[in-house]
This record gives sequence, structure tokens and C-alpha cells, in this order.
Amino acid sequence: MGARRLGPVRRVVTVVAILGVLALGAVCCQQVLSIDGPIGVRAQDGAIDAPDVEEGGTPPEEAGIDCGIAMPEGGCASCVTTSCCPQVSTCAGDPQCKSLESCLLACGGDYGCRSACNAAAYPIGGQTDIPLLDACVALKCRDQCGMACGQAASYTTPPDAAAGCETCVSGTPNVCSAALACFTSQACQISGHCVQACTTPDCRSACANDAGNDEALVNAALSEGLFCYTPCRVGRNWTCVNHVVWPPVQDAGTQQATLTLTDPFTVPGTATPVPGVSVKACSAGGDTCTPTLSTGTGNDAGIVTLPNVGTSAFLGFSGYFEMTAPAYVPDSFYLSFPLSQANAQLGLALMSQATLANALAEVSIARVAGTGIVWVQVLDCLLLPAPLVVVTADGLPATSAVYYSNNSPSLTATSTDPSGYAFLYNVAPGPLTLRATPTDTGIESSTTTVYVQPDAMSAVWLLPTEAP
Repeated sequence: MGARRLGPVRRVVTVVAILGVLALGAVCCQQVLSIDGPIGVRAQDGAIDAPDVEEGGTPPEEAGIDCGIAMPEGGCASCVTTSCCPQVSTCAGDPQCKSLESCLLACGGDYGCRSACNAAAYPIGGQTDIPLLDACVALKCRDQCGMACGQAASYTTPPDAAAGCETCVSGTPNVCSAALACFTSQACQISGHCVQACTTPDCRSACANDAGNDEALVNAALSEGLFCYTPCRVGRNWTCVNHVVWPPVQDAGTQQATLTLTDPFTVPGTATPVPGVSVKACSAGGDTCTPTLSTGTGNDAGIVTLPNVGTSAFLGFSGYFEMTAPAYVPDSFYLSFPLSQANAQLGLALMSQATLANALAEVSIARVAGTGIVWVQVLDCLLLPAPLVVVTADGLPATSAVYYSNNSPSLTATSTDPSGYAFLYNVAPGPLTLRATPTDTGIESSTTTVYVQPDAMSAVWLLPTEAP
């Protein structure tokens, strides 16, 4: 289920909006050099015929260093080696940065090739070398390198859609200007690359909590990027499937979880805090919360902190949160990934009894006492809501899943819409293994097991899971 951003916690972000920071916004922010022409290693022998040095640049002949990354001959190479040599040299000293930038430079203006480079580098590292070089080039060598808008299709779009995405971004003035503003900002670039290094939602929340995050630019890029939703195939990036590896917990030791609990369904487009929610952190693998690892009660802003959800020297807590509140459906939210942060922050949604009743009434479904509802939201490799995905459950017919279409449940839809939502109704209590398969690839992207509770809801994000 989708969570929403909440004012009292400035940077606790959500999957639907900013948790995927820039995946639409990233349509606008996270790119590298676009340099056309064949690749040739440029000798750094102090004999470079370069234009005048822009402020902040250091000519290689004065620095006495080899910038260290192959690039094509021409005005772009001259500008980059003249104006951004320190950033190039720093990147060249990091094997991951050098490998990625070298691959991207070899693609020239082929955005599908660029997208493939990034897919091969997944997850792209969170170090600052890449965004510092990208921001320098975008700021100082945009004309020479043909970077009209920051060329926003390489990091976020599947290879076969990258060219169309770039055409849309470049051809939409507001999107282009938002892309350029982010691409020339080190803070926005660092935030975006931090996100690209994450495979879990709480890792991405931690990126947004970073003091270096430029929230205004990120939000502007996200908002304007919606114009290119379709050509950029937002929510349809599956390049990480069968390559995901869960990260070890940061600052290994005792973990805690801070949840922001909202109701995004009663008033669409808003995230109303749900106060006073009783929450338990429960171990995975059982149908009852025994033993209970941690408990807490949400405040008026819907925020609850659960201390001591687990202790690990490697993978973090991967159980579930049991949540109850008056007038709301009892909800167990299952983690299909291990929390990777010492203080993990997540935004979760609750559904009122009235909202669930209305949703079932729209498709003429009557609840059967003693059975449960399973609610899922499918996410792609960028942790964005994924359309065109089929959800199945072991032991149940494929027709059991009810998908959303145009923001309403539908008995005729055969896969998810842009919300990524699907639900199964009147499911017998007990363990249930869920699977997500994008129609774009036909390859299963996610599998996880939840426990169905009687007269309650079991919810989960079906994001790409660790490779078998």
C-alpha cells in the first residue's frame, strides 16, 4: 500500500512520491555526459589545445595530472579536461566511477546504450564522485557536450525507452528547465545518486534525510517530470531483476523503526495522519505476533517509534508490523526486504473500514467472515508504483487478484495500473506466497510470503526481491 509524505517529519518520504526520489524527478536529475563521436584516449601531456579556463577549472598542464578517463576528441573533451579535470581525476581514482563513466562516454548519443550501462552497474554507488563530475560538466560544458537539459534518460529509463524519454524531456520546456536546475546542482545530484545506490525503501528514506538533500529542486523535478510519465515508462524499470542483493544493516547493532502512518484513501491526493495507532513489531515466519519484539502508539501526527526491533551484524529486521486503530481495518504490513538502516524510517498507509467496504462494493464483493484481505502494491527497480504487472498467489486461481483501473477496483483489469495496486479478497487464513510478474518481461520480479489473518488485512510492497 502506498504511503504519503507528512509535514511534521520533513523528510520521511514515501514510495509513491519522493521515496523513489527522482524516478520521475530522476527523469530530470540523474544523468552523465552526453558526448557524441568515437572514443579515443586523450593524452594528458600538457599540450591540450583548450579554450580559456572557466572559473574554478584547473588546466591539466598546470595541475600536472592525468585526468584519467577516456573521452572523444573535440570541444567537449577540451572543455571537460580544462574545466572539470579535478572531478574527472577523482572519478578516475574510484573503480566504480571510472567504469561507469567510461561505459557511458563510449555510448555517445545513444541513450539506450547509456541506460544499459547503468543497468549493468546496478546498484550505482552512493559515493559523491559521479554526481560531482556530472554537475561540473552540466554547469560548465553544457553547450560543448550537447547537454541541453541534462539529458535525463540514462539513469531511470529502460534501454528501449530511453530515446523517447529524452525527446520528451528536451521538448517540454518546464521539464527541461527543472532537469537542468537539478543536474547542475551538486546537492540534487548527490541526493539522486544516493537513491540510486539503494535497494530498500528505508535506505532511500535515509537519503532524503541527508542534510545535503536539496528538497526544493527534487520536488520541482518530480512535479515537472510527470509530463513525461508515459514515454519515460515510469514504474517499468526491471533491469535489476535477478541482480538484487540485500545490503547489510548500517551501523550493525540494535535497530529501531520509525513509522509515519497515514490514510491516503479517504481523501485522494492527501495523506491524513492516523493518530493513536497501536503498533507491534513481530518476527517473520509466524501467524501470530509471538514473541512481540517492540510496541508503540502513534502520536497525533501518526508517528510512532519502535525501539529494539532486532539486533543483527548482517541483515536487518525483516518481520512485520501489526497495526490497529479504531475505525480502521486491522493491518499487518509485511516487509519483503530487510531494513538496512539503524533507525529505519518508513511511511505506511492504513485503510478505514468504510474505504474497504466501498472498494469491495464497487466490484460487488461481499466479505466472508473469518477470511482476510491481502493488499499489495507492486514496485519496480526504482521503487516506484509499477503498472502492467500480474500478481498471483500460490494455491489460488490467477483471477483471484482484483486490480485497479483509473483509480477504482476493476473485475476486468488483468494487470496493475499506474498505482501498482491489487488485492485478493476472502482469502483463507494461513501462509500465502505472492508473486509479481511484469508483462513487459514475463520474468518474475518478486516473491514473498505473508500470513493471512481472519477479518483483517495483510499488506506488502512487492518490490524486486533478492536473486535466488
